[in-house]
Amino acid sequence: MNKVTSNKNLDDIDFSVTIIGSGSPQYNPNRTQASALVQYKGIKFLVDMGNGTIEHLNELGLTGRNAPDALLLTHHHIDHNAEFIPMVHSKLMIPGNKFLVAGPSPIDEMVDYTKKFYKEDLNYRMKSRGRTFDENNSNEIVKVLKGGESFEYKGVKISTIEVPHSIKTLAYRFDVDGKSIVISGDLSYTNKLQKLAKNADILVMDGKIVSSQNRNKNQNSSNKKRNSRNSQRTSGNNSVKAHASIEEIAKMAKASNAKIMVLTHLGTQVIDEKATASKYSSLGFKGKVIVGADFLTITPDGNSFMLVKTNTSNTTNATQKRANRNSQSINNRNTYNSSSQKRDLMSRFDTNGDDRISEAEAKGSVKENFFRLDTNNDGFLSTKELRNMRNLRN
Repeated sequence: MNKVTSNKNLDDIDFSVTIIGSGSPQYNPNRTQASALVQYKGIKFLVDMGNGTIEHLNELGLTGRNAPDALLLTHHHIDHNAEFIPMVHSKLMIPGNKFLVAGPSPIDEMVDYTKKFYKEDLNYRMKSRGRTFDENNSNEIVKVLKGGESFEYKGVKISTIEVPHSIKTLAYRFDVDGKSIVISGDLSYTNKLQKLAKNADILVMDGKIVSSQNRNKNQNSSNKKRNSRNSQRTSGNNSVKAHASIEEIAKMAKASNAKIMVLTHLGTQVIDEKATASKYSSLGFKGKVIVGADFLTITPDGNSFMLVKTNTSNTTNATQKRANRNSQSINNRNTYNSSSQKRDLMSRFDTNGDDRISEAEAKGSVKENFFRLDTNNDGFLSTKELRNMRNLRN
């Protein structure tokens, strides 16, 4: 599939899923770990948050008051929940609307741990906003799910089932306005998925692909053996496989009658997208097959495109602009007045050249005083807001 970059804003789309992270536990410089963002008219549900999720959300401008409204976990493997606690920590600091946290046990204990362990830290950071943190009066709604539950949150119906994996794992379905998006979680073969994903518009699937390296017959034979071993890995009790084979994935997708299947949880292989789609078709799945990628957004009508990173400069000379600013800062470092100091702060911390500083970019005293400086609460520091640095006490 030709992944075309679009200037569309998520809030301008009625219903969609964005692959925040399409990778597996294996390090891949081109894919971060598992995460998907389902959104409906600006309401955002983040499903899983492996390593790299927060960085990608920041690049899309989905932080601060624009952060996801709900945090959901499929299971408690590190490549799916590594950034859960930092996400909860950030949400606890934002006053106003409550946010949903849902997933299998012990998700409630994880939230309680975050509030208790980081109580002093939360108070320190919220003090700059003239607030204190009360762990007994915080703004989260926690749902411990076993699988089989259905509930509504902010106008979207959410249904769940338990799917077989090496630990307790849930799959989620989101229904609204006659459209549906299903996220499978990690799973081996089950006939339960077809009920949850029946006639789904989009099925985001723990997938397998055909590698372009398989064109060599010897490689093909070797890869088949390796894929077979991977799909047969068990939880240690020799009873449950960790992941389904490509044949089993096709069987589940076919039984669900999903219109679109998006393959995620991918490794470092060189993917042959055409051969992958052809393989699933030959195995009986007649819907559209899309190989997932970080920042790829898919809508129920079959459109797919790459989101523009709103916190990255779209101009081709952004890197040069940063280099020029840094060079000027170095040349003039001994002659700064208060005005040039705040320009230096911008050039030091504005790593993506968008002329503003996110919390992730800030360091030192700027990071410590970030929320005091962020007077408009938009999650970024402008040049104007940086002028207040000289008025703050360290």
